[in-house]
Amino acid sequence: MLNNKEYLNKIFQSNKPLIIYKTIGGYDVYTDFKEKITLNSKNFKNFLNKKTLQTKSPIKELNCYIGFFGLMTIFFASLGTLLILWGAALQGTWNPFLISINPPALEYGLQFAPLRDGGLWQIITICAHGAFIAWLLREVEICRKLGIGYHIPIAFGVAIFAYTSLVVIRPVLMGAWGHAFPYGIFSHLDWVSYTGYAYINFHFNPAHWIAITFFFTTTLALSLHGGLILSAANPESGKESKSPDHEDTYFRDFIGYSIGTIGIHRIGLFVALSAGWWSGICIIISGPSWLMPDGESWIEWWDWWPNFFTFASIGG
Repeated sequence: MLNNKEYLNKIFQSNKPLIIYKTIGGYDVYTDFKEKITLNSKNFKNFLNKKTLQTKSPIKELNCYIGFFGLMTIFFASLGTLLILWGAALQGTWNPFLISINPPALEYGLQFAPLRDGGLWQIITICAHGAFIAWLLREVEICRKLGIGYHIPIAFGVAIFAYTSLVVIRPVLMGAWGHAFPYGIFSHLDWVSYTGYAYINFHFNPAHWIAITFFFTTTLALSLHGGLILSAANPESGKESKSPDHEDTYFRDFIGYSIGTIGIHRIGLFVALSAGWWSGICIIISGPSWLMPDGESWIEWWDWWPNFFTFASIGG
């Protein structure tokens, strides 16, 4: 800028060519040109445009927002992954199907365990929650920047709840981290099988019924919605794409009612979140002694049902 007299004096005393250009805040001085060019009325404005003076970087810019919470996600996710690799090294296998980071034994209760005896699982669980929560807050931050609703972070929060119900809420209610599932492909499948058989028939869990119903409903709703959109956007050859009015008319003709363009997304979000929510409830209520006394199965849990209605004893 022209208010820097010492710098301007050096430029004027040198034999360098320069251009003084009037701007809103004062004047811009251009000098130290790399090549000689001839300015005219056609190229003068382009020459003064700062974008033309910038050299293109050979590195392609990352077209996404990272931010503080993005960095926290990368930190916790990287640390957790490295700890899993360390656990695999301690276990002595690199077979991805056999790697298993196990929670502490039941004897440790809710205490911190040595690294080799489940402490590694505890730290990885902390890293997982750190990464998931940081990612959720990153979604909130982006929503605030764009001025849109918080539906996406709310949906992701339900997924975090489903995970937390397995590794934090249920173990705390049962008094030991050992009731959580291990981090491994085959080992966690074995845990699921054991947990199901531990209560004789896990399918009698009422929350399990509701969760499975919502999972199937989500699949049905998504397939119907996706099929309808593709049908409207890809009509017969030579015909124009159809409008939302055609989509509404289809469902009115099909089932007698159309919930509308916004409504179908609301109900889709509801059934999907309900599936995750009831999955968490399903596992939380399986095990705590205040709900299921020792030795009680889900079949026995339903013994209250025959006595619920007075007419149930008729003919007994």
